[in-house]
Amino acid sequence: MLADITDQCTDLEVPLRLWKAVGDELIFTARVSSESEIYHAVRCWIDAMNRYEESSLFGESLATKGGAFVATFPSPDSESSIPINPSSEDSDADVLDLNEQALLERDESRYRFDYFGPSVDTGFRVFSMCNERYFTLAVEVVWALAAVSTSEGVSDTRHPLADLVFRGSHALKGVWNGREYPLFAIDRKINEGVNKALAGLENQGVEPHVALTLCRECVKSDGWPSHIYLANALHPEFKAPPSGTQVNTTEPTTAVDGYESVDESAPEGVPNSSIDELLADVRKILGMEPDPNP
Repeated sequence: MLADITDQCTDLEVPLRLWKAVGDELIFTARVSSESEIYHAVRCWIDAMNRYEESSLFGESLATKGGAFVATFPSPDSESSIPINPSSEDSDADVLDLNEQALLERDESRYRFDYFGPSVDTGFRVFSMCNERYFTLAVEVVWALAAVSTSEGVSDTRHPLADLVFRGSHALKGVWNGREYPLFAIDRKINEGVNKALAGLENQGVEPHVALTLCRECVKSDGWPSHIYLANALHPEFKAPPSGTQVNTTEPTTAVDGYESVDESAPEGVPNSSIDELLADVRKILGMEPDPNP
C-alpha cells in the first residue's frame, strides 16, 4: 500500500511511515513542515484509501475510514523511544538521556518510536467520529488546509477544498475542558448522485475562509489543548514555537518535556464568546439548527 502511494502520488512531499497497528487500524505518520505538505499528505492518503477499496474490497461489504491530526514536539506533545532489542542497551546513562539520544539518531533498525500528549489524545477522539464517507480532521489540520487553499485571500486552484464539510460541534471526552469541539471532515463521497442532490438541503459545505477564521480563534483560545508549528510555513502564524519552547530550525529538536511544561503565563486567547459567535455564524451559513444546549 505504501509503495502504491509513493509510486502513484507524485505530490506527496514527505514519506509516510507506519506508526503502529491497533486492532484492525493502521496508523501512519509523516513529518511535515509546511501547509502544502499537510495538504498533500491528506489528499494522498484519501486517494490510497479509495484505490484500496476499488482494488481489494470491490464487491465486498467492507470499506475503509480514517482521519488526520497534527502533533507538535517537544511541546505540547512528546516522543519516546523503545529499543527493538532491550538486551542490546548496555549503557548506564539516565533513561531520559538515552531517550534523547535515540530521538536524535532516529535509527529505526534499533528503535521504535511512540507519541503521546494532548494533540494525540484529541486526534484519537476525532478519529472516533469518522466513517466510510467522512474523513475527519483535527482543527490544526483544517487550519493548514484552509490557509493553503486561500493563499493571499483568494481561492487557490492548486489546493482545492470543495469537499470540506462541517459536521457540527461535539463534546469530546477529555478534550478542551469539555467545550464542544468543531468537527470538520473531507466528504469522500461528495460527488455521488444522491449526495449531490442532498447537498442543497443539508448544506454542510463550508468556505475555506470561514473555516480558517474559526480554526484560528480556537487555537488562540484559553485552554486549547494543541499547537501547530511548521518551520517552512508560508503563513507566519504557523511559525510561532509552542509556549515555553525553544525551537532550533537547523537541528532536530529532541527535548522530552511534555505538555506539563508549557508556559502557563502566556497571554490568554480570545474570549470563549467569540468562538461561540463564530460557531453560530457557521451554523447559520450552513442552515443548521442552533444548539439547544450551548
